[in-house]
Amino acid sequence: MQRFPQPLVTAALSEMAAWRRAGGGVALRAAVDGRRDQIRALAEPLIARAEELGIEVLGMHVAPPSIVVRGGDASALAALAEHGLVRRAERDALRAPNLAQATQVHGLKAAHALQLGGLPLEGSDVTIGIVNSGLDIDIAGSGRPHAAFYPDGDPQTASPAGGIAGSRVLSAAWFPYQTGPDCPGVTYADDETGHGTRMGSIAAGAQWNVLPDIADGTAPNASLFFMHGAFDVIVTGASF
Repeated sequence: MQRFPQPLVTAALSEMAAWRRAGGGVALRAAVDGRRDQIRALAEPLIARAEELGIEVLGMHVAPPSIVVRGGDASALAALAEHGLVRRAERDALRAPNLAQATQVHGLKAAHALQLGGLPLEGSDVTIGIVNSGLDIDIAGSGRPHAAFYPDGDPQTASPAGGIAGSRVLSAAWFPYQTGPDCPGVTYADDETGHGTRMGSIAAGAQWNVLPDIADGTAPNASLFFMHGAFDVIVTGASF
């Protein structure tokens, strides 16, 4: 986390929020880009210091201001943490996701057993929108989304929602709707990090395997609308 003037960070967040609410727009996009460049310029001394210490900079977040780094021994990382622009340094770690354990903790099985209007509380007739890193709609070259996005986790069972390749995924789009060198068009299926696909599974995935760490997500009957956020955020340092 980097120390930047709070008014600058507040202004950046406000402009990004306005851009999202307006669904894009050239003028707002220019304001967001200008603020991003301003924050990047302030971060240059920290990035330069990291490179001096032999630490690779993978990318940076604009809001909240932070950089993602890799490599460097303990002394180099300690030296970087002492830089005047650093507010806090956090080490990334590999984590083994266990959806079954998480859903048990949150009591989802009990919630799914309840009914409303004669239907189980599993997200029927509900559409969930997710703005993240997109969705992989060609999982492992199969030509379809992951099995978790099909009724009962079975790709052979077409969803009544009539989503992509028979799944519950209604759309996987770029946000905002625009074209240009930074936006490849409305349809954007390439989830470069896997984060958006996993978030979708937590929100509305169906149990697709009998392995002990796999379970239904929060609303396994819900439809999904994915949007790839066109924001200056790099999550390469995240591990799943």
